[in-house]
Amino acid sequence: MSNATHRLLIAEIGINHNGKLETARKLVHEAAAAGANAVKFQYRNLSRTYGESSKEIGDEILKNEISRNFITVEEILELTHQGKNEKLKVGISFFDVLDVEDFGPQIGEFDFFKVPSVELTNIELIRTLLNFEKMVYISTGAHSEEELEAIFRDLPDSGWLPLHCVSNYPVLDINAKLGYIEFMKNKWGREVGYSSHDKEWETCLFAIASGVTLIERHITLDKNAVGLDHSTSSTPDEFRRISSYLTRATSIMSGNAPRSANQGELINRQNLGKSLFARREIGENEIVDFGDFVFHHPNIGLSRYRFGELLGRPVKKSLKVGQVLTESHFSPAQVLDTEAVNKCNQLSISLPIRLHDYKAVSEAFRLENYELHLSYGEVDKLDEFEPITKSHRFSIHLPDYLNSNQLINPFSQDDTWKRESRKVFSKVANFAKGLLDNQQKEVVLVSSLSIVDTTKQEFYSQCRDLQEEFASRGLTLCFQWLPPFAWYFGGSEPLQVFNSENDLQLIVGNQLNVCLDTSHLLMGANFFNFAPESVLEVLGKQIKHFHLADARGFDGEGYHIGEGEENHLDFLLGVIAQPEVKVIEVWQGHLDLYSGFYKSLNSIAVRI
Repeated sequence: MSNATHRLLIAEIGINHNGKLETARKLVHEAAAAGANAVKFQYRNLSRTYGESSKEIGDEILKNEISRNFITVEEILELTHQGKNEKLKVGISFFDVLDVEDFGPQIGEFDFFKVPSVELTNIELIRTLLNFEKMVYISTGAHSEEELEAIFRDLPDSGWLPLHCVSNYPVLDINAKLGYIEFMKNKWGREVGYSSHDKEWETCLFAIASGVTLIERHITLDKNAVGLDHSTSSTPDEFRRISSYLTRATSIMSGNAPRSANQGELINRQNLGKSLFARREIGENEIVDFGDFVFHHPNIGLSRYRFGELLGRPVKKSLKVGQVLTESHFSPAQVLDTEAVNKCNQLSISLPIRLHDYKAVSEAFRLENYELHLSYGEVDKLDEFEPITKSHRFSIHLPDYLNSNQLINPFSQDDTWKRESRKVFSKVANFAKGLLDNQQKEVVLVSSLSIVDTTKQEFYSQCRDLQEEFASRGLTLCFQWLPPFAWYFGGSEPLQVFNSENDLQLIVGNQLNVCLDTSHLLMGANFFNFAPESVLEVLGKQIKHFHLADARGFDGEGYHIGEGEENHLDFLLGVIAQPEVKVIEVWQGHLDLYSGFYKSLNSIAVRI
């Protein structure tokens, strides 16, 4: 459990079902919906829990609560099957070896066991549970260091994991002693979990930051309900928050390495930074000076710092007034030879274009396929676009943004937002229909829809209806496979649709067309821990279009093929061999005199 995808969040149901099977069923379901990886029950055989001589006031309270909240072996097994059906691991706590025997051979149904703090020194119970060869979690509350040493030093090297725990109900934050987590990790040389009875769920965040790989916390439907554990439990909504942070913990705490800017920072640097732009016409082989340029936004070329290193060298390419100075101006011209052009056309490789650079890009690369990427401001300028030749085949990427403050959302519950978004879809559809009528070739439109205002089921149903509207006009609308996090408005936003295996059933069930962005898919595979090949296989013929790039981690997109993670190459080469159009989506390939496009196309032509 060394990385984020193997971290475990256990929702302990304990006695919070109040002895009612239906409540327990609901708790299991809510735990799964809230992002828990596991649920845990506890079992005591009432006939052997307390002796007749128990007369203490505390005993009377606990005996009454345990009796009131009892559920049978059969009911626990029924709940175990429900948990497994909801893709949860299921565990159980025992307080006595004899209680284990009550489950007979069905003890094998459980995925893990828990030894509660009060039974830490019950070595017979611990060894009995270890013999089942399932993970055993051992809470350390209410015991001294000497007692822990006496037990832990006699346990095997594997099969168990200690949980830091403070046995107060609730634990005040000043008593949490979370520094003990690091102490235990160093002392025992193993991972450590945290069994939380904290009054405030946020204390779990400090435990996560301390490097725990497991959080166990009670779940309840009502923190004000009658019962001993409800006040120290978390609601499903709080569990969602804990799950979110626990899943992202490794990434949040990463960075112990030389600094590098993330994708969002690079976007902001481009938008907010400055570059050198020519003040005058500059001829080939001229030696240039700072005075030949004006320094202004955006940062899409050489910075003042980088230019200082190139000062005194002649430019290899001329510049027009207002043209940005780039690295490529100091290098020989790049080319894509005829053989490479033919190979890329055979493979249905496409390049992204804008309204203003279509002519220049098509003249430089001579491809047959191009994808028009629209900004929201260009939707009203589509009548300016005119195909150079009928041999060109176009796809269209609809704007992600409706304006400078809102994303496109044709399903919004805000009437104005919905109406204006629909107008964009309508205008682009009319333009695409004109291309279709003139070119007599399929026009694929790609949309990145990520806002869910209702349920996921309703969202995907609305996507299906929108797709059918386009199909009625002979147009193919595709929904782009999205990353786990998107760089919107200068920041990073988690996305909930079109990006994980959990979405596949609804996508397939609604027969939605998909534009599979390989970079997004690979980032999602890293974050959600699935095999990208499985998505390709499940979606099958519903994939009508590809966006092509490599990736690193869960938010490093737009790498050249073969420059992402080592295990991506075979998958990407398989995608390139697919018959559908594949649009090169390398990071800023259109900048620096298209150097990224040249590099990608030449690389593909050589590899295939």
